[in-house]
Amino acid sequence: MTIIIGYDGSEGAKGAIEFAGGYFSGRDAIVVTAFEDWPPAVQGDAVQVDDAARAKAEATAEEGAALARQAGIKAEPHTVYAAEKAWRSIINVADELDAGLIVVGSHGFNGLTPLVLGSVSHQLTHHAHQPVIAVPTPEAVAARREQKKAGNKETTHTH
Repeated sequence: MTIIIGYDGSEGAKGAIEFAGGYFSGRDAIVVTAFEDWPPAVQGDAVQVDDAARAKAEATAEEGAALARQAGIKAEPHTVYAAEKAWRSIINVADELDAGLIVVGSHGFNGLTPLVLGSVSHQLTHHAHQPVIAVPTPEAVAARREQKKAGNKETTHTH
């Protein structure tokens, strides 16, 4: 089973690789970096991708693959141009490679932030044809725990 690991260089993506290494050491993985070139250069019907954007994405994917190899995963980098959305590109790669699992970091946004910014992990969990593991950042986990503590404080009622 090939695993797809979405990697954008963020702390959340690094956490996803660390998580994957703990559970999938020795497995094959493709570290996918989806990149956008905004605004894209359009010439006729062809979209021309900026070489600098592609080079940065390739370096990011290689960084992710190196981290995955350090975590014990047999990883190869892969870059893909995200003509629409990064999550769609990750799904396309997973489908093309008949991957069995997608692992990504989750920034742990709540409220309106994911609605405004969009959430790759959220969209993947709803649209991917494979199981998706969205690994929250340690900060998101800590914030959720604090929020839970604040909401679960016992109160004493007297009658």
